[in-house]
Amino acid sequence: MTYKAQICSEQIPSGFTTTNGTTPTTKTRAQMEYDETISIEATTTKGKIVDDEIMPILKDVFKDVKLWDNDISGWVSYRFSRLVTKNDIAKIETALKNIGYNLDKNDNGDFTATKIGLTMNFHFYLGNTNEGHVDVTY
Repeated sequence: MTYKAQICSEQIPSGFTTTNGTTPTTKTRAQMEYDETISIEATTTKGKIVDDEIMPILKDVFKDVKLWDNDISGWVSYRFSRLVTKNDIAKIETALKNIGYNLDKNDNGDFTATKIGLTMNFHFYLGNTNEGHVDVTY
């Protein structure tokens, strides 16, 4: 059986509001994932140290940052409201160097940052089109 269908290609009219008075907005997948993420506080001793060290840097680069995982076995995970770019990674590397870290990088954008008393391995999800995300193991 064949059906005729009409696809609406019109934009949402300026000033349009829904029945509850809100204006519809378009969000990226990364924004939706970020909005659905519940922010937590670091709970492990080392997780708190790592979070205190890198959260200001991540907020400076991404603005919208949520810590959403802090595992006792040695990692923290962050989500952002946009995807990660190589330029973002370069800014993070520069900021870490400015506070005394030595970096050991690899080709895919991941790197290890070390200074006396702390080693952090950063794994960025560059190919992920659904979320802005970094895991940091320590």
